[in-house]
Amino acid sequence: MARKFDLAALMGDVSNLDTPEIVTQQIPLSQIEANDRNFYEVEDVTELKESIELIGLKQPLVVLEVDDTHYRLIAGHRRYKALTELGRQSAPCVVQRNLTETQEQLALILTNSTARELTYLEKAEQAVRLKRLFIKRREEGAELPGRIRDMVAEAMQESASNIARMEAIDKHLVGEWKRALKKGHINASTAYELSKLDKEAQKKLKEALSDYTAPTAKVIKTAGEIVQDYPFAPLVCPELSNSPCTRYKERAAMVAAGTCPGCCHECDHTEDCPALCGVCKNRIAAEQRRSEFKESERRADEAYQHSAYRQAQQAIMKWVQDERLDDDQSYTVRTLRSTTNLNRRTWFPSLDSLFALADALGITFSELLGLTPELPPCTSEWHKYPIDKPDDGETVLCRYGHKGNFRVLIYQDGAFGEQLGNEFVSLPFEVSYWTRAYPEA
Repeated sequence: MARKFDLAALMGDVSNLDTPEIVTQQIPLSQIEANDRNFYEVEDVTELKESIELIGLKQPLVVLEVDDTHYRLIAGHRRYKALTELGRQSAPCVVQRNLTETQEQLALILTNSTARELTYLEKAEQAVRLKRLFIKRREEGAELPGRIRDMVAEAMQESASNIARMEAIDKHLVGEWKRALKKGHINASTAYELSKLDKEAQKKLKEALSDYTAPTAKVIKTAGEIVQDYPFAPLVCPELSNSPCTRYKERAAMVAAGTCPGCCHECDHTEDCPALCGVCKNRIAAEQRRSEFKESERRADEAYQHSAYRQAQQAIMKWVQDERLDDDQSYTVRTLRSTTNLNRRTWFPSLDSLFALADALGITFSELLGLTPELPPCTSEWHKYPIDKPDDGETVLCRYGHKGNFRVLIYQDGAFGEQLGNEFVSLPFEVSYWTRAYPEA
């Protein structure tokens, strides 16, 4: 089995910077200079300053002695900046001496990589620099077993494949996309897909996606297959903010051949197009549904105008104007009298309210609805059950349950039920009232 390399051996005493035995000394900040090889983010130190003011500096700076009065930072650039902005004059420091250039750079990476959460770009830069340093140490005669990439992966506690992706991003991703990665506008997977494209293709995609802040790896992969060969359709939908265009790959050849303007929103022949985008397809389908709904509403309204339902409505509206109801302040009367426009969706009172309205007028339910004389007249309205019972085999309208539900049922053998085929099936309804005023046809 391959022998693991010893990172601590490469570092010497620098590998023990965080042990409690390390001795610190107070050094004026004016004698400490920043390390121009530092690539870690040091911009925003607001929270760090607040922490230092509240509980003090909990970790010393690490510096390299240049001479008796000059030092160079190895670790603690954010702490150094925070202390400077707070007006502090000095800081506790761990002083390193006699480090080689390679050891200094390894120390900078080792101490900074464990101090805080790194951005992906910082990790990528770290991987690249570690690779160079390990190669240099091998050239200097250090014993480094195995592949350099595996050693970098072990030092950073990352997989070798992830290190390879970092190297590709660092080497091939153009500056515009690196800035997008740094700002969090794209993730590592998207950046890796972009790094597979040549620089000119990356720039074209950046321009095409200027209004789209978060393209996915899938969008980039699909676009990358055509961007170098075709003048393609816009990658961002003009109607949906921050949404990628769909099916642009299918349209690419059509655009190149001059048979497609590139964007479905600018085309008058989208209905039969095999490369129609999802947005336009959904819009056309929605328009079709609206047209079908409008037509069905028209047919329903036309049928309503000639329906018995409308005739019954008109009869009720006529009866409700009767002077005998002038003193009636019930909700049913007030609502019907205030109704000025009859339509098939107009509020309609419950059967219970209509029977009460017929009682108040002293007419039958059939008369209230304006039913034709051919229908059997109502000899009485509601009958209390079981005090009064229908004739055996008679079909009547029943009121049942504590909520006053209505249902047409057959009365047979002392029970209410329905005829299913050739068999009468009784139903467990607690019928309280029944009436012949609304018989089954």
